[in-house]
Formats: sequence, C-alpha cells, structure tokens
Amino acid sequence: MRKSELLKFLKWRFGEMKTLRLRLLFFGFYLLSVTCLYPGEVWGRLIGRVTDAKGQSVARAIVTIARERNLPLARVSTNDCGEFEFSGIVPGAHRLRVAADGFGAFEQRLVTKGSSTLSVGIIVYAN
Repeated sequence: MRKSELLKFLKWRFGEMKTLRLRLLFFGFYLLSVTCLYPGEVWGRLIGRVTDAKGQSVARAIVTIARERNLPLARVSTNDCGEFEFSGIVPGAHRLRVAADGFGAFEQRLVTKGSSTLSVGIIVYAN
C-alpha cells in the first residue's frame, strides 16, 4: 500500500470514528433529556389485592391492564396472598380486568398519574 493510499484510508477511518462518537454523544444527550424532562411521564406503579366476598385472598387470579380501547399492556397472576403489581405504567386511563376460576369476571376503569403508586382492592364474587 502506498503512503498516499494509507493516508486516505486513515482519514476516512478516523472520519467514521468521529461521526460514530458524535452520534453516540447525541444519543446520550437525548436519553438524558428524556429522563430529566419527563421523569413522571413513564413510570407509574399499580399494586393491589384480589379477595372474595368473605375477604379471603384469591390466589392465581389473572389480572390484566390495558390502555383504553387498546390491546392489553401486561398480564400478571396474583400470588398466594392475592396480591399483584404492575410497574412502568404510562400515565392515563386504563382498564383493569380480573379473571379467576370459580369467580365472575371483574373490570374497572382507572386513571394513573405520573410516577405515583396507585393501590386498588378488588372483590370478586363466586359464580
């Protein structure tokens, strides 16, 4: 390889590296601005407990959260104490649905705000 070809190659290669560094720098600033300017816009939390009419926990109930008029966002199963948790919930209107064997279906509309934690108690009734 001649000296002039080597110099051209090195200039081209270092130019690419400079461009890559600038792109990474701008991407880092973008991520920082999104998390600093809108910290409450992306991380809400929803916790709750599912019980029957007598106050007994309903284990292994399927709890689904969905945005209004959209497909489900997430689905979890209650633990042995009937408790469930959703995290990373976008603020706004949602529908919460609960289904458990031997119990009627339950649906509730709720609104989450910012980075707050919303706690709900759900009572399901036997079929």
